[in-house]
Amino acid sequence: MNKLKLFDLFSKKNEKDEVVEEHAPGWDAITEEVERIYPEQKDPKHYGTAFKWRVRGKDPLDGINIYDGGDYWRFVTYGLSELYGKER
Repeated sequence: MNKLKLFDLFSKKNEKDEVVEEHAPGWDAITEEVERIYPEQKDPKHYGTAFKWRVRGKDPLDGINIYDGGDYWRFVTYGLSELYGKER
């Protein structure tokens, strides 16, 4: 018997019941720019939301990455913008 995992409930699936990755060009653009500034930090601390705003969640941010800037921390937010393509 195949057990269903919690996040499987929220995954998009195609006809073959395979998980389909969501395209997020806005998210990718933000990450690309931050990696240009902090090239040595490819795996920053990340905090995400359980239910995104776009699926009727309460948090307008999809996530926050935290980078070590030496004497400071840089918080990079993902949300309040068009992360998943042009919407309007």
